[in-house]
Amino acid sequence: MNAIRSLFWFAVLLGSTAMLAAQQGSETLPAPGGLPAQTYSLDDLIQIALKQHPVLSQAQFEIEAAQGRALQAGKYPNPTLTIGGEEVGPRGGIHTLPLISQEIVTAKKLQWARAVAERELDQTFLALVSTRFGLITEVRRGFFEVLATQRRRDALQARVKEVTKTLEQAKKLLKVLPEEGAEVVPLAFQYELDRIGLELTTSQREYVAAWNRLAATAGVPSLAIPASVADPWLDRLPGFAVDPEPLKSQQQLARLRDQIVQTHPAVRIAQVGIAKAEATLGRERAQAVPNVTLAGGYQRNLNDREHQAIYQVGVPLPIFNRNQGNIRAAQAELGRAVAEVSRVQIDLSNRLASAYGQFATAKLRAEQFDSLRKTTKKLYEATKTAYFTGGKLSNLQVIQAQRQMIDADLEFTRAWGEAWKAASDIAGLILDEDWPGLGNRKE
Repeated sequence: MNAIRSLFWFAVLLGSTAMLAAQQGSETLPAPGGLPAQTYSLDDLIQIALKQHPVLSQAQFEIEAAQGRALQAGKYPNPTLTIGGEEVGPRGGIHTLPLISQEIVTAKKLQWARAVAERELDQTFLALVSTRFGLITEVRRGFFEVLATQRRRDALQARVKEVTKTLEQAKKLLKVLPEEGAEVVPLAFQYELDRIGLELTTSQREYVAAWNRLAATAGVPSLAIPASVADPWLDRLPGFAVDPEPLKSQQQLARLRDQIVQTHPAVRIAQVGIAKAEATLGRERAQAVPNVTLAGGYQRNLNDREHQAIYQVGVPLPIFNRNQGNIRAAQAELGRAVAEVSRVQIDLSNRLASAYGQFATAKLRAEQFDSLRKTTKKLYEATKTAYFTGGKLSNLQVIQAQRQMIDADLEFTRAWGEAWKAASDIAGLILDEDWPGLGNRKE
């Protein structure tokens, strides 16, 4: 259990940080409203989430509650003080003052109850670690969604300028070299400009919506919308090894899977669940052994003018109820807890396989579209040069080449964003604290 204890102290530190930040309140937040918003990095947003999101404060309180239950589970029952009287009448009667009774707990029931509560406490600590990395993963995914929409918006803004420039060049060309049906040419370029402008307007709204989702994920829905977020990843893809050879790629996936099924908090929670179920079974078996109640006290018999002692011994007879049902339920719970470890490992393996497959596919698409967008840009430049210099090509061919270039740019951006989001899932599963590495902080 040494590794669990290490995670305990790690979780306590995290919880203390969360509580301290909660006490600090909104001092760490930028001023909302009309003030200009700062540019945020991924690290900025993760730190905001860790300090402000109530889910971590809730986890800390859950730990405190579990600590309280563990403390209470080992407490011995209090003695009972009784004062009574018998045959009370004119001569005085018999008065008991006092009678003290104490239940003697047998069969280590308190130790078993304390063991169950301590295992629940272990699970609560591990749940804090799992919650923390789950929050970090969601912030990472939201950040790269914002980044992808920002990149799409910026690409469309550049294309609007490019198409506007092309439209002006076409108008100038037609003034110098008029041709039949020349009035249609500017309309074709204008239509393309309006079409891209509509996509730009849509992407601007998508950026706002993505940022609002990210701010809510970070626990601060009122976080001011920045003009852009810090972006050190535009020219690279995440670095998880995805080899073109299927065998090597499977080996990499197997290494990640082995790491996850051994270290993930969800697996550790399930493993601690076995110890908890064993302690529960021990507790229920101990419940079949009756406790003994001892009582003793002093009596004053006023009728006979005597001082008397009184004692009592009480033991329930386990004839009908030997806790059979609870023992059977605890045995079944132990079997379920053993199977839970395998179920959690399979679930994590499935999540990893899904994320890894999405990552591999998106990264491959991004690499291919990165090559295509370079090719389509060259094609567009060549087509535009041929149209404006020699008139060898039509304006429709220029527009077609322009569309191909824009589509390649947007498809690259889409695949690029999907690759980073899938990589965020993988990083969260393997508990990578520092991912994505260099460049996470603002300059």
